[in-house]
Amino acid sequence: MLWMTRGESAGLYRILDDISKQQLPKSEMAEMAENIKGMRAEMKTESEKTGKVLAEIKTESKKTGKVLAEIKTESEKTGKVLGSIAGTLEGMNKTLKSIDGKLDGNPGPSGPKRPDQ
Repeated sequence: MLWMTRGESAGLYRILDDISKQQLPKSEMAEMAENIKGMRAEMKTESEKTGKVLAEIKTESKKTGKVLAEIKTESEKTGKVLGSIAGTLEGMNKTLKSIDGKLDGNPGPSGPKRPDQ
């Protein structure tokens, strides 16, 4: 049993030795830590910039929404005006047809015929 423990102990020493060989020297680890700090600071700066840009986009989007609402309102007003104009033109067309019919029934002076006849 003691022999087994000694063998296991030797195996564990080998494993620990392999792990320690895989670790980087302290100077390299310190350099990596500094690089990571720099990257984090850079990421934070970029994140803040992105946040500002997103806030600007949100503001512009709200402005665009207001402008689109105004355009819709003006479009509806224009539609009503055009509808009113169309109604007026239909009334004028009926009046002109009525006048035309009355003129056709009136022989009038003998002269040249109207060009549309």
